[in-house]
Amino acid sequence: MSFFTRLFKGKQESKRRIEPLNCAERAWRQYQNTGGKQQSVRTAFALPTQRLERNARIRHHLKGETLMVRFIAFVAAFVLLNILVSGTPSPANGNQPSAAASKEETSSSDWLTFYYRKPQPERFVTEVRNMSKADAFSTPAAKAPTVAFVSRVMAANPDKIPAWMAALADLPDNDQDTLHEAIWLSDTKAGKAYLKDKGLTKYLKSPPPEILKMEIDTGAVLDMLWGYFFATGEEAPIRRIVSAFNNSKYVGAVQRYRTSEKTEDDKKQALYDVIFGAAEWSLGSNCQQHPKVREICDHLLQGKDLNETEAGCLKVLLAKLTAKKDAKGDAGSGQWQVGGKKAADKDWVKSNQGFGAVLLFFDNPQQFLNDWDKPTSGVKASVSESAPRGKACGAFIVFSGCGEDKQGLADVVADMTVIKPDGKTYAEKKDVEVWQKKPAPKGKKLELSAGGLGIIIQADDPEGTYEIRAKVYDHVKGVVLELKRKFSVSK
Repeated sequence: MSFFTRLFKGKQESKRRIEPLNCAERAWRQYQNTGGKQQSVRTAFALPTQRLERNARIRHHLKGETLMVRFIAFVAAFVLLNILVSGTPSPANGNQPSAAASKEETSSSDWLTFYYRKPQPERFVTEVRNMSKADAFSTPAAKAPTVAFVSRVMAANPDKIPAWMAALADLPDNDQDTLHEAIWLSDTKAGKAYLKDKGLTKYLKSPPPEILKMEIDTGAVLDMLWGYFFATGEEAPIRRIVSAFNNSKYVGAVQRYRTSEKTEDDKKQALYDVIFGAAEWSLGSNCQQHPKVREICDHLLQGKDLNETEAGCLKVLLAKLTAKKDAKGDAGSGQWQVGGKKAADKDWVKSNQGFGAVLLFFDNPQQFLNDWDKPTSGVKASVSESAPRGKACGAFIVFSGCGEDKQGLADVVADMTVIKPDGKTYAEKKDVEVWQKKPAPKGKKLELSAGGLGIIIQADDPEGTYEIRAKVYDHVKGVVLELKRKFSVSK
């Protein structure tokens, strides 16, 4: 799917639970061998420290209903949080979107995610059709940011609305309705004239809401603000997202809800707690992917418009993003430290032409992600040499010195394979994202891969020595690093 693909779909390959991990949002799905029950744990950018562990899917029974907070991928590269109140959800299914998308898909993603950099309204009809095929207009979680984005493109090109709609007249009725909502939200004379001409007077009975003035009381409003930004690149939607930091006073409400009387006020406070976390995480994620977002955040801090709470939360978030991760070594020169001494290239750590990478394996990946998130001068990684059965383990890549294209963006992926003791393939994932369409880390700064490999050894899997193989491709520099690391499995 080109757009709005699930971050975690949980698809199983054969009988083995092998899942792609997206470390950017520090989400890790831990399966526990307890009668098939699952527990989802996520490490988020959080303030204060007791919020370091959050649920990617938080479930609380509310008079027969379930409050579910879930992440959706916005154009595969950006994660938006949508808050839904619905029946008990089933586990997500499927795979993380492959980095081996077609050129058309990649182009479509760039058109939407980075539209503000170089607006190309001439591609509107083609890309809206792509959105329609990807169910971006009909999927509830995707509709809010899509409508906001399309409405801003229409607002900037009101004279094109009639021609665009004529060219899209064959879209499904539900998608047509969504486009009509976008026209209404654009609040333009040309848009109103079109709606009146088509007899869609229901949209003219009341003025449309102003996205920038909506109360941020649901995740959908945050989604709309990000859609607004992707279309315009303006400071205003980022300023509104920062205002959600005022919900920091509700931190801990989700945990308190479990033992509360579960009143409507308790539920409301829990929602605001989640919204605060969503705003905090999405800003952190997009500051890394969009230099423009970081520039705006820096500008807001330098100004006098933020209140004390907003400024304090934003300052801590930006400080965390700039904290260097040297992991006791320099991947670009291959000088990693083992036992305090410099280590030469080995099976699990190599470098070439200034690009270096190390393959790490942990039987407690959550602990590693927690340690990586801490704003310290280094990260001490205690790599695992064995994997217990029925417990989630993870393989990650730490790298530095990758190439950057003319836009300053990196393009690094990895093919990751697990080999059984008999030499046969246990499972594999192609084109796992290491660092793509993001600004390349500067200098010798270390970065944790955006993707990884989750492994759960089943009860009937053979004992012996397994091997993880990662072939890491830096497409900009034209460098390939082949890494290996072994782990054992006992009875």
